[in-house]
Amino acid sequence: MNRKQQSVFPEMGSIHKGGPKRGDRFGEDLEERFRVEFAPETTEAQLRFYAAHGSYYPTELRAMIVSKSVWEMWHFANETYTKSGQQIAVADDERFLHIRNPFTGEMIVRKGEPFTPYVPGDFYEYERNGKTYRAKLRPYGRVYLFLPELNTPNVLTLKTHAFYDRVNIEKQLGAIQGLADALNNGNAAGIPIRVFRRKGWVTWNKPDGGAIRTEKWLVNIEPTKVWMEKAMRQMTSLASFGTSFEPNEILLDTPVDLDDGDLNVDEAFPPGDETE
Repeated sequence: MNRKQQSVFPEMGSIHKGGPKRGDRFGEDLEERFRVEFAPETTEAQLRFYAAHGSYYPTELRAMIVSKSVWEMWHFANETYTKSGQQIAVADDERFLHIRNPFTGEMIVRKGEPFTPYVPGDFYEYERNGKTYRAKLRPYGRVYLFLPELNTPNVLTLKTHAFYDRVNIEKQLGAIQGLADALNNGNAAGIPIRVFRRKGWVTWNKPDGGAIRTEKWLVNIEPTKVWMEKAMRQMTSLASFGTSFEPNEILLDTPVDLDDGDLNVDEAFPPGDETE
């Protein structure tokens, strides 16, 4: 599934699950916390954020969906880059979307054409001077978050390389979109959400047929409690009595408070949560 943001909101910073990189290695997992980094010249937004959280390592973020569809705030792809940061290949779970020869710059695949199959966990191979190189594609997930407290149309991008986060995020966004479909003609704009990390059990399948079961701090996205309570009242009323309501009633008159299960992961995603 390759979801890509359609609405254009400038990025003013990023949200990570681990400490800063040390060379080529990811920083230590922060468990229940996030690490927020702002771009240069965003002093006002930084001050607002710190005033709201008292830290740049929050345990929870309060955001709002500002697009009609929740899928416009989520992008996932399998990607690989050179050490200098040049993108080599991008794929969804079925095909390559883009392939660029890193030596010549030639576009071999553009916008999915010609069709070139891809299976998660595969490498992209290319040659130079008779030598074969293999570039492993890794999962890249990005959640674009609009924080009302910052009083700016810019977004912070939550980044994750964990397959397990992807499963969690897509299930939860799907549930939120389902509520928007039922209650507001599919329009999710205005729904206040909580973004936080919670422990969940994950299972890795090993090549020898065994499995490793452990807990990981997974990214979670849920509507706020106040919004959910009202949404459930409206849902119950509609289902029981056929009561009608104005299209934007639920989304617009609820103030925004600024104050899972086992996952079986294919062996293509080996143990070792790649914390970003």
